[in-house]
Amino acid sequence: MADYANPSALTDTGWLEGNLDNPDVVVIEMDTDPAAYEAGHIPGSVFWPAVAPLDETLSTLSDPGAISNLFESAGIRPSTTVILVHGQYQATSGWLYWFFKRAGHRDVRVLNGGRQKWLADGHALTDAKTFLVQTNYRVDSVDLSASVAASDVAAVIADANVAILDVRSFPEFTGDVYLSGPVQPDEVAGHIPGAIHFPYELVHDEDGTFKSAASLEKLYADKGITRDKRVLPYCAVGGRSAHTWFVLTQLIGFKDVQNFDGSWREWSTTPGLPIAR
Repeated sequence: MADYANPSALTDTGWLEGNLDNPDVVVIEMDTDPAAYEAGHIPGSVFWPAVAPLDETLSTLSDPGAISNLFESAGIRPSTTVILVHGQYQATSGWLYWFFKRAGHRDVRVLNGGRQKWLADGHALTDAKTFLVQTNYRVDSVDLSASVAASDVAAVIADANVAILDVRSFPEFTGDVYLSGPVQPDEVAGHIPGAIHFPYELVHDEDGTFKSAASLEKLYADKGITRDKRVLPYCAVGGRSAHTWFVLTQLIGFKDVQNFDGSWREWSTTPGLPIAR
């Protein structure tokens, strides 16, 4: 992991195994379905559903009080080392890293390879219930500097120095589906004109770990995404694009990347914005 721009943004299964009993460490497993967690999870870990960082409109939580409550419910203190573990949905750990950092949490790390690597390395799961102690956590403000809104993206849509990056599936990009299902009468599918399609999963090796920094940079460069450009990733509700923000900023070291966290939900429902298919 030493070749990454910020190696401290990651941890490995050996370190985690040695710190499972550390009271200053909280492990969060996040996925779209709790079934795998309930059948067996990393000892002491907390489960968050994939909607945990979102409000009822599927917008990223931005209210400091709501974020504070979420952190407190997981037993997190300002001094806690938070370890993020993805399951089948690989985007969740990078997404949560972005989410924690915008809330100002100091020590947060992604388990490289997630649950898949934990099992492959021979570490145990448990079905024992995790008992949490309510903590006191105050988020004073949310840093929005790593985010952009639809109006910001629209203002640079024709700028050759900006790469708008669509990290959704190809059927979403072409407008054949909306998120993961058929397009409904009140939904508009497609993509932002001029967006570059780059599925977020391409950054992972078969064992679930991230590709090397050099391999990642080449993957993006082959698509015209280079560190001299401003990069604005988007997806459906901001999760997969936050994962891409994590890869570009923490692993490769790009300096000018903002997550369009309103993503297609915001773009497709804002009157007057152009849509391509």
